[in-house]
Amino acid sequence: MKKAEINYVIDVFLTIALVVVGITGVFLFSFFESGIRRGGHQTFLGITKHTWAFYHEYFGLVMTGLMILHFFLHWNWMVCMTKKLFKKTSDKCEIY
Repeated sequence: MKKAEINYVIDVFLTIALVVVGITGVFLFSFFESGIRRGGHQTFLGITKHTWAFYHEYFGLVMTGLMILHFFLHWNWMVCMTKKLFKKTSDKCEIY
């Protein structure tokens, strides 16, 4: 698999994880009180707060891992761009 294809796959999964973390975060913030109400588990759309939190945390960890991998795959480009920014050179920085 070429580096461009690997980057694409990582970016797709990173985007999916970001969307899941964002949606579950909004649901947890908007529809659940902090703590547990008397009388049982809190639910939204038939899913308990515990389950929403589990997916939020799990996909957050997946997203963090993918971000670290993404960072390392683009390390040379980031170094080149940083040098270009501070030295004001016209060097061309390529990802691949």
